[in-house]
Amino acid sequence: MLLPYAAATVVIAAALALCLRRGPLRAPGGGQAGGALCTGWLLGFAVAGGDLLAVLLGAPRPARPFSSTALTVLTALALAVGPAALSARRFAARAAAQLGRSRGLEEFAAGVRPLFAAATAAFGLALAALLAAAHLLAAHLLAGRSVPAGVLAGAAALGLLLFLARLLAVHGFPGAGAAACAAACAAEAAALAVAGLHRLPAVEPRLRPVAEFLHDLGPGGVQAAACGSAALALAAGACRVLARASAHRAAAGAGPAGPPASPLPKELFT
Repeated sequence: MLLPYAAATVVIAAALALCLRRGPLRAPGGGQAGGALCTGWLLGFAVAGGDLLAVLLGAPRPARPFSSTALTVLTALALAVGPAALSARRFAARAAAQLGRSRGLEEFAAGVRPLFAAATAAFGLALAALLAAAHLLAAHLLAGRSVPAGVLAGAAALGLLLFLARLLAVHGFPGAGAAACAAACAAEAAALAVAGLHRLPAVEPRLRPVAEFLHDLGPGGVQAAACGSAALALAAGACRVLARASAHRAAAGAGPAGPPASPLPKELFT
């Protein structure tokens, strides 16, 4: 029956919405337009996109439209909001402290980049632990049907992408995260389109190599490649923009438009 899966998905989505509206993960202005749509697509692909892609590539139709292992992974991603909030709060606090003791832009940037790397690594470790627990739980509750390694890798890449996108939105850069999520959505949609069109006689010779590559990669591998590449690009950009003092003005006690309220060097905010 679809009712338990739909109910669980609705409860998880509602919990995530509440967490993103308050606390350290709340973005000024509510984030970028279209970000929620991209997030919904990425989560939907994590739940059902793998089975759909496999069917389009020639695998037998699954008995259930949503697998229990996918729902287990989705639950792990929802629980990862807690470590994400803690990592974001700690990063903001330590960056504000670095801002207070820095005497120039170069000194501040050199001090913030390791803090960003530490926050990302801490969240990554927590997410890996949650996914490992999901793997063990699925093997225990689902009669030995553990979560495939490709699905775990795809979920890890997705969680890291969403964390980086939200961290950038919190610090005033929602556009970069929205663009990275949109790129991952486009890659997943392109994979589904190729899988659906490769059987047509007119295009089958041209799409056969791509379809074979997708088959070898696997559904989890497609998500891992799409979200992983977007997350890597986003991390590189975040390392640059979050090293700006202007990304931490709120933490320093300044409003978005006025001069800093604390006695900090004015050149830090230029």
